[in-house]
Amino acid sequence: MIKNSDFFVWGLFLSLLILLVPYVIASIPQGVDPEEGNSTRPPIQDPQSVEAQAGNVTELNINGFATTKTWQGYFGNVSGTIRLADASSNIMYNWTQANPRGQVYATTNDTILWENIQCFNLTASGTFGAEPPQEPGVGKVNLNGLNYTQLHDMFNIPAYAADGVNNTFISEDHDVFYTASLQFNSICPTAKLFTSVPGEVFQNVLLYEPISRSVIFTALLEVQKLGFDNRSHDFQMIVLDDGREVDIDTTTYYFFVEIE
Repeated sequence: MIKNSDFFVWGLFLSLLILLVPYVIASIPQGVDPEEGNSTRPPIQDPQSVEAQAGNVTELNINGFATTKTWQGYFGNVSGTIRLADASSNIMYNWTQANPRGQVYATTNDTILWENIQCFNLTASGTFGAEPPQEPGVGKVNLNGLNYTQLHDMFNIPAYAADGVNNTFISEDHDVFYTASLQFNSICPTAKLFTSVPGEVFQNVLLYEPISRSVIFTALLEVQKLGFDNRSHDFQMIVLDDGREVDIDTTTYYFFVEIE
């Protein structure tokens, strides 16, 4: 015969289980409110003179510079806190980090289903068909989402552009990182941004979320590495914007951070 006390014990167990289940979820990137600093661009180069004399033919080898009409750059530092809190943001404990590790993400969509995150595939089918099931804990490469030519069309990047996506994210050699508890190990398109130290780089990778068809520009955090301007930064990253022809409109990006 089952006693009343047995019902009480089972009821207490189920109540605790119901309370605990909502908290057994994967960590996902959190939205941030970035503090924007100054924006600069290189100065226009002054012309140099060459003398002309009638009757002469002269060989000229010209080396010029042009500012990209495809990419916007961001750089800066990250500070953050790992916390233990409830759904109302009541904090039980904080672990403050002055130099956290993790990633900074930028995307044009403010809502991302992080559990579906994948590597962007430069040569994906572009059909937006169903993806194979996600293996638990393992980041994979998207097969049927946007490809780089479709991304070029979205941002008015001509096929001949030297600063196209396919000429920028040209490597798949990046450090291991985790997004929403999925491990990505040297499989995502990678751009390596310059620093002031020979051989040192800031790693950027391209991610993709197939439900919202979102391209996610991702910077892997460093610890106070000397950047392109000989100052210490935690990240450098680039994102797309159409600056060609008469287009002067800006592109809105939403920033997220995942701190380890």
